[in-house]
Amino acid sequence: MTTPVFGQAPAAAPAAAPAFGQAPAAAQPQQGGLTNPPAAAAGNPFKVASEAPAAGDNFNAKELVGAVLLITPKGTQEVDTKDYGTKEVVVADIAVIGASNASGSWQQCPPEQSTVLHDSYIFGGRLIGRLKGSIGVSPVLGVLITEDSGKSQPAYNLADPNQQQYDAAMAFWDANKPAPPF
Repeated sequence: MTTPVFGQAPAAAPAAAPAFGQAPAAAQPQQGGLTNPPAAAAGNPFKVASEAPAAGDNFNAKELVGAVLLITPKGTQEVDTKDYGTKEVVVADIAVIGASNASGSWQQCPPEQSTVLHDSYIFGGRLIGRLKGSIGVSPVLGVLITEDSGKSQPAYNLADPNQQQYDAAMAFWDANKPAPPF
């Protein structure tokens, strides 16, 4: 499996077998009558709706506390949440460069093994505030931390990395050659 280039969408996964009792996808007409929509290829500047990804990768801040993240904020979006109504989120590509282990020491991921989450929604006022000014300008490098929010849930924020973490992010950056404008 190839690692997607940071800042670019991942390659399409191979088509999954149809679920039990369903005909193959190619045999199911799409809205508008296309039974075999053209794949996005040279000369075709767009995807039809059935080829477009439905959502980005899942960013679970609770699971990534202590992780070193290289975040490329791409924009903001309003999303409807089950419990809190409509909320603004930052949409970003996130590279997980490494994380703290149980003893508190930091473990680097080799650049080719770093996890990259594409088009992830980032919730939380402090993270959104930290990232909004960098949309379309530059990626943000930080260690994901929790802070007291004065509520039942902690607030998530980014702390500055140490030199070893910064060097690991540079190794990732050099190995993945992010797409412009970064």
